[in-house]
Amino acid sequence: MMTTILTNSMQPYSLVSKSKYQVFENFLDDPDEVLEFSKSSNYYTAKQYAEYNKSESIGKWPGLRSKNLMLELPEVVNKIQNMFDVKVGWITFYKHLLEQNISAPMPHIDKKWDFSGVIYLEGNGGTWIDGDEVPFKYNRAVCFNANVPHHPLHGNTDRTVITFFSKYTT
Repeated sequence: MMTTILTNSMQPYSLVSKSKYQVFENFLDDPDEVLEFSKSSNYYTAKQYAEYNKSESIGKWPGLRSKNLMLELPEVVNKIQNMFDVKVGWITFYKHLLEQNISAPMPHIDKKWDFSGVIYLEGNGGTWIDGDEVPFKYNRAVCFNANVPHHPLHGNTDRTVITFFSKYTT
């Protein structure tokens, strides 16, 4: 049975679903600036990304991914690291384009990492996390244990998000 979890938009930071994941509203300080930056970034398919960075392009993921943005988004990286006591290792823009005719997503885990997250920037279609559906909302961050099954939910528009992957520091 799939359930949809909604958060109280009056609370900027709220823990939901018995800590299976956390949802944070208004996560980025200037989401419009970050979204604008995403539009000028270069994007790669999984095959192209393997040529750019073999160590991170392990799967055959659908969509398009930017290069690692650790240096370009230091404020976002610092916020994630400080809030969750993690060390971010990989942070990218990720696009799902309708014109790609992406097939139905398959649940997966990010086995190389401890803690993952998605920050919604543009489009619709949220995230499925172990049976729960977290709806898309502009500037919402969804953070979860990387070893919990999850996958994107494709909506009826192009979708742009930030994805990040990290290790626990303690």
